[in-house]
Amino acid sequence: MPKKLKIQDEYVPKNVSLIGIVSNLFISKLAWHLNKEMYFDFVDTDPFYVADTQKNFLQFKYKDNSKKISYILVENRNEQGVLFNTYKNIDFILKVGGNTDYVGDLCSKLRNLEGINGVFLIIKT
Repeated sequence: MPKKLKIQDEYVPKNVSLIGIVSNLFISKLAWHLNKEMYFDFVDTDPFYVADTQKNFLQFKYKDNSKKISYILVENRNEQGVLFNTYKNIDFILKVGGNTDYVGDLCSKLRNLEGINGVFLIIKT
């Protein structure tokens, strides 16, 4: 059963960055590219469920224990709708939690990956 979480996009805790990714890849293919090119280890998890709208969004997670960083890659839009209406033009949200000091470098690396058409730093706390 998907997790039931309420989204409040106006609140983001400290030490969290949100990166918007524009790509025509499916989320599973994007996660595979990130695993291959960036040496991540994303795994498919239960869909992200939004109770207010009763919509599911596919997500992949990866935790780098040595660097104390967690990543969540989630669809921002699919056939059910849009997760963050403010960012309708963005296909995926990459949430980076923990040590976010190098997020600018991460954005630069993402921009150079095949299949990614745009990368935007949405929020950095």
